[in-house]
Amino acid sequence: MGPRLMSEETPASAPVHPDTISWMASVVYLVGTPTVFLFGYIVDNFGRKKALMVTSFSMAACWGLKLYSTETWALITARAIVGLGVSGSYVVTPLYIKEISEDSIRGTLGSLVVLSQNLGNLFAYVMGEYLSYHAMLWVCLIVPLLHLVLFTAMPETPSYLLKCGKVEEARDALAWLRCRESSEPAVDTELQNLLLELEQSKSGKLIDALKTLVTDRSTFHERLTISKRLVTGNGTRTNRQTLFVHANALDVFD
Repeated sequence: MGPRLMSEETPASAPVHPDTISWMASVVYLVGTPTVFLFGYIVDNFGRKKALMVTSFSMAACWGLKLYSTETWALITARAIVGLGVSGSYVVTPLYIKEISEDSIRGTLGSLVVLSQNLGNLFAYVMGEYLSYHAMLWVCLIVPLLHLVLFTAMPETPSYLLKCGKVEEARDALAWLRCRESSEPAVDTELQNLLLELEQSKSGKLIDALKTLVTDRSTFHERLTISKRLVTGNGTRTNRQTLFVHANALDVFD
């Protein structure tokens, strides 16, 4: 949307200055990187489900603020708010998927995180070519609002409930996720395995956690993806259209 905001057909009262576009691109990561630690606190003290709903709310707030105003303060603030949701989704989503999924499909479900992001980016680029600025914002607003509403039906993860000492709630959540009755032996067996895993994690040492981080392929790739997207130059994706426009302009004068 950068080139559109800077053009003469901008939805703002005047073409947006390139410095504002640069701040819009960078503030996501200025906010998102330290927010990773905040979400580490949220998931441990308030639960995985509530943390994911916070990410959806921040995404919706971003698009809502952009619809409300096209002033510089609103555009930059909206991008700062979405930084909260971006960092939270990278932290909480893999954790939630890991704790609700069966071993046989955990890797497949984990890969859907990156696939969904790429499909979302593709959808935004394609639809942005045909929709107006405000129509595109409405489309983007609907997605997190739908998630916010529909996700209320999802349970908290059994692992987190066990950590809080809510064994029966964990049993019910596990049965719901496996489409079984809570009294079935298979549910009880998996619940016992989760309890054993919880006890091992409590008695584990830092060196064991580091060893798991390196040797567990899925865990290693999850952490690597989070670090790469939040710390490296992934922010240029937000500003790449502006970069291409300036590059083409420079070519004209060469």
